Amino acid sequence: MLITTGKNPDSLQKLIAKALFLATPGSRLEGRGKRAIASLVEHARLLRFSRLCIIGRTQDGASEISFLSVGTSSWSRIPPAMVANYGIACKDGKAWKQEQSVSLAVRGARRKTILNLLGVEEGDWQGSQIKAEAKSIIFRLGPIELLKLGVRYGG
Repeated sequence: MLITTGKNPDSLQKLIAKALFLATPGSRLEGRGKRAIASLVEHARLLRFSRLCIIGRTQDGASEISFLSVGTSSWSRIPPAMVANYGIACKDGKAWKQEQSVSLAVRGARRKTILNLLGVEEGDWQGSQIKAEAKSIIFRLGPIELLKLGVRYGG
């Protein structure tokens, strides 16, 4: 999965992108720059990714996490988009400088939703963990809680 932020990302959007990158094995994190969505989709195709995650901003300033399915000749949005109203990040700077996880376990009430959005295989509990509940998502890398988001799921 290729992960990128929207144009002019704020600090929460950057943290979400970094936490998702660290927790999702085989993903790649890149800055968006001035690229349009069509250009990002083409770039994901060239890198042989079937998923593109864009962390942008809603009109009211919240962070929106949307996923796209990238095919060989087309792309489509995968519902639901998630809107993060707040985030609580790990203050330990070393936690954010770790290597990307080699396995991911997803749990919680929205487990199937997250697995579908990410399009990844589940691994063991010793790598990274995403706990997806109805109103929150927690990203863990090993024993360290990287980021807790207050979220709502859109259509």
